Amino acid sequence: MRPIPMLPSALVLAVLTVGLTGPGPANAAPEAPVSIASRVSADGVVSLLVEVRTGAGTTLDGLRLAFPRRLPGAPSGRFPSGWGASVSDRTLGLAGPPAAPPLFLRIDLGRAELPARMGVELLSSGRVVWTTKAFDVPRLPPVQRLDTLNGLLQLPPRLFPGAELSLAVLDPKRTPLAGVWQIAGRTARLMDVAGAPRLALNLPGALGPGDALSVRYLDPFGELLVDVPATPGITLVDPPPLGRLAARLTGASPRGFAGQLVCACGSFPGERAWGGLRLDGREIGAPVAASDFVVWVRVPEDAAAGPHTLSGDPGAGFPEGDGATFKALVVSGSIDQNRLWRGEATTMRLRILGDDAALALRLRNDTPGIITLEGGDQQVVTTSGGADNALERQVRGVQRGNFSITYELNTDPCPCAGEPPPVLVGGGPAIAANPPATTSASTPTQRESTEENLCGPDVTAEYIAALQRAFRRFQQLPDSERGWYDGMGFLYRNGNSIDMRARPARPAGSEQNEDNQGNVLCPRGVCAGNNPVGQKTLMLGGVCLPEHVGNDIMYGFTGAMLDVPWKILIAGGHGHQLLAYGGFEPAASHAAYSFGMTLADHLSGGGSLDASSLAELMLRSTFYTAQTGMRWKNTIEAIYGEYEWLNLCRPCPSGSAGLLRDFTRSSWSLDDGGSQPGEDPPP
Repeated sequence: MRPIPMLPSALVLAVLTVGLTGPGPANAAPEAPVSIASRVSADGVVSLLVEVRTGAGTTLDGLRLAFPRRLPGAPSGRFPSGWGASVSDRTLGLAGPPAAPPLFLRIDLGRAELPARMGVELLSSGRVVWTTKAFDVPRLPPVQRLDTLNGLLQLPPRLFPGAELSLAVLDPKRTPLAGVWQIAGRTARLMDVAGAPRLALNLPGALGPGDALSVRYLDPFGELLVDVPATPGITLVDPPPLGRLAARLTGASPRGFAGQLVCACGSFPGERAWGGLRLDGREIGAPVAASDFVVWVRVPEDAAAGPHTLSGDPGAGFPEGDGATFKALVVSGSIDQNRLWRGEATTMRLRILGDDAALALRLRNDTPGIITLEGGDQQVVTTSGGADNALERQVRGVQRGNFSITYELNTDPCPCAGEPPPVLVGGGPAIAANPPATTSASTPTQRESTEENLCGPDVTAEYIAALQRAFRRFQQLPDSERGWYDGMGFLYRNGNSIDMRARPARPAGSEQNEDNQGNVLCPRGVCAGNNPVGQKTLMLGGVCLPEHVGNDIMYGFTGAMLDVPWKILIAGGHGHQLLAYGGFEPAASHAAYSFGMTLADHLSGGGSLDASSLAELMLRSTFYTAQTGMRWKNTIEAIYGEYEWLNLCRPCPSGSAGLLRDFTRSSWSLDDGGSQPGEDPPP
């Protein structure tokens, strides 16, 4: 027998990295700006995968592929926005508005047999800028859709709705960074943090404790490669109680393999705390995954077997003395390679250094076509314990090839995540919300008013059209308008235009002036501004709402479409309210923001929107805000709890009406000094 070098989590004779996605560049000369490969999808569809790299040097508006035989018709697939496909005899043409590389195109050809070679032309301004008549097209392995995140993405085990996440992609070769990760239906943004790519997102506020957390990954060509409807080991809990998080480190995994992950538990308010952990007093590097209460860090490959201490850097806000210990496990292994290649059974021996306790390990044979493993391809086995803490299994070679046996501890990898989070500091009483406007002392209250109380007209149809219009426009915005910083910049430039004011209902032929109330049918009474906050009303989804709530819903919708985190969205609302009115945003506004984000998630997930679905989403929508200490109130309940006078407003008998002001039709100012033109309102 001879020892064989071990990877941190796999016993291998050779490492063969085969990406789940993407044509490799080996089929093209180094200077070629394009690569092409074929692949069969998980649904059996044969596709061409075309990647045009930045080496193309210019924007492209077309691509032509010459096949050796006639094509039956124009294919479907995933093309740049606005591009279409056409077929002329043996040539497939794709064309549309100019698009800048890198471009990833997927051309679906049904059950067709693809050629091993074809001609290629790249076009810019209608002219051929690069061409070849003999381009090799290799066949990639068929897609095998995964239902696990193992080795791809690590999530903190304890999360709450609205929580902020920062995640590292563990294997960019298998899940390239140009693809898209979706968590709980929300697309993660790829950000550069201290020179390293990270996924960042806030979980939807509409999630509830105990809900399943779904995770999906679509490769750069739009193929679904990872689909986990309910991620195991993840618990969604109530948000934390009222207060301000202080950096604390209260626990850690009891043990972890060198080169693998251990968790740290406590409270970690943001990037400063996430990066403030130390291993034996030294920097440990950026975390693999981070949230408010759990951070995953990687144990160095060269860590010595035995006890180690995680601590928090006081410079990052951690108290002196905060720390937790864990045991680093180092594995050595041996196997007789020659006997294995002869098809004979041989003994695999794994020895665990760093802990004398008997340890339960999960073993998995990832290559059953290459080797067989005594006890089955998936099993749990316990080491011997003691000074020579080891396990042995018989392995038999089936055929020559690269093989992999992975192992992990068969215990909760982060037991401290189930403990209550540290006590928060700086709680105090809830912040009192100042209304956006107040009425004079002589204004009658709803109890004193004898006027009929009618809500403003129903704007549901017009508001839904506005949401769908905004959704289309947001999809057309460049990346320079998205993310926590650039998205908030968009809101700063355009926030004052987020106005969704209803057109008052009037008798036929009356002047449609928003301020002349002399002949208004609706709103009337306390619903027309004769209330403690001076707010007119509108009817949306069968519910009477203050007009500013219509604005707030669109503000939350805008923030979600631009990937602005919840905390920053709330801070922006407070900042505007403080400057404009000298107070903080009421809880009703936060409820409306959350509902707007729910609508954005619904449309982004491919959901349809009409009057009934909007009303259903409003009834299901819940929110949490630390400023008020409320825990998971229904959106409508929160709004009506803030404005009790709404209970007096009856529906307007004149029915529906349009919007007098509509942010989604206005021109939007962009970061580069330009603008996205608006749309003229209907006559």
